[in-house]
Amino acid sequence: MIFVVNSDAKGIKEVKNILEDMGHEVATFDSAESALDLIETLQEPELIVTEVEMKGMDGFEFKRAYNWAYPNNTTPFVFYSEKADEADILRGVELGADDYIIKPATKRMLSIRLKAVLKRRQRYLIHSFYADAGKLPFFRLMQFCESSGLTGEVEIQAEGQEPIILSFRAGQMQSDETDDEVLMGVYDLKQGMFIIRALPMDYQELKEFAVTDYAPETEAEVYAEQEKPMGKLSGVQVDKRLFQLQTEFVTEPSNQIVTIVVVDGRVVNKKINSVTGGKIDKRELEKMIEQQHVAVEKEIREKLVALSKKKAAAGDDAQGEFKKLFDEGFDKYRAKDLDGALKSWERAHGINPTDKTLETNIRILKKKLGIEA
Repeated sequence: MIFVVNSDAKGIKEVKNILEDMGHEVATFDSAESALDLIETLQEPELIVTEVEMKGMDGFEFKRAYNWAYPNNTTPFVFYSEKADEADILRGVELGADDYIIKPATKRMLSIRLKAVLKRRQRYLIHSFYADAGKLPFFRLMQFCESSGLTGEVEIQAEGQEPIILSFRAGQMQSDETDDEVLMGVYDLKQGMFIIRALPMDYQELKEFAVTDYAPETEAEVYAEQEKPMGKLSGVQVDKRLFQLQTEFVTEPSNQIVTIVVVDGRVVNKKINSVTGGKIDKRELEKMIEQQHVAVEKEIREKLVALSKKKAAAGDDAQGEFKKLFDEGFDKYRAKDLDGALKSWERAHGINPTDKTLETNIRILKKKLGIEA
């Protein structure tokens, strides 16, 4: 179901008619408060389209309240408003809006923009993860995102503040998109929420090789788009090598659950299980994807751990020393001993100069201490 929120009945009707023509079920509300009340009793909306200027809570306050109340939701938000000032548009984007459409827009334009937002939403995995920022230090979170090879985003929410969204690709934060001054505040966050959202693998670079006219020789159950489950993505890192695992349900050449393991841009392992015996419920398919993914991940992890144990004791000692110094720096930082934290992290950096999380920690800490990077 899609929510349309607007104090103006004419504005509601315009968007409602377009969405219903696209085949969607629509619920309309004349206030943000009434929409928030109903969300508690319904499943997560597919999309929320809201005006900015409304009686009571405005669209920006609505977005902030929704983020805070439902941090695990991935509902796309679209502002459709006559407020066309650059400041308003930027504020909407900073709040995490998926689009900001200025009125008036033609029916075709509005339809295309809303379709694009709904399509982008399908790229997100169904399950996100959220953590208490008061218990999980930010640089611990960064370390996890790097070691798990996250491709997606981390949203940082603190009550009364605009949310901050950090993009990650293959475990590396796209730091050029984020001002260090913003990160400095996040490092000291004592209350709030971290939300991790993972994206499945993007095949855009391979689109010229895609087969679009293949007809399977065997007849298989046909699954509509809404019946297809989302895939699962994770990473296994041993030493400095990151193995990315991707499990998806595919319908060509036949219904299958496919897991691939990628390292350094190469597929090094693949597991395929056929899905037979008639059409299977979406939730059951999700369980099958989860089971296969976990089994392959366990197998890969066990093999890598076995290989790692064969490495020289010197290498093992270096890794242990790195972890010891990293944790030591963390403890000193929490104790407000910034100089001591910097010394420990710089020694750790000498052991592993390629660790991006540590590199970011040192850069931010130097700024806090007023040291030129």
